[in-house]
Amino acid sequence: MSDDKLITDKDRKEWLIHQLFLSMGFLRSDTRNPFKMLNEFQYESGSNICGSETIGCSLSAYYTPDDEYYIGENKVCVADDVTKEEIIMDEAEFYPYIEKYSMEYVKNNPELKEEVLNCLQYIRKRFKLE
Repeated sequence: MSDDKLITDKDRKEWLIHQLFLSMGFLRSDTRNPFKMLNEFQYESGSNICGSETIGCSLSAYYTPDDEYYIGENKVCVADDVTKEEIIMDEAEFYPYIEKYSMEYVKNNPELKEEVLNCLQYIRKRFKLE
């Protein structure tokens, strides 16, 4: 965990999560950027590329308990470098956001529905939600 301020206010958490998915292009129809995040979440080890230059997301699976940035088992951290705020939550708590924004993406990109649904299935399995 960093020196960022841990956010507990529900509205502020929602705003920060929205900013993450917005930065990854989930609300646009002219990009495949959301697949960077969806593909990253399918596997335990990744390159931790979820987000933009100022806001990012990482999974506890990227780190070992000895690492400075380890956030606990089965956790997700969303951090904003501009506001110096972060959220830490369980993967199970974060998954509904992945699904919600993925379905928004599908509304704008219906031809990618099957590919998105396949990613979501693997993420549910990876997060042990199935």
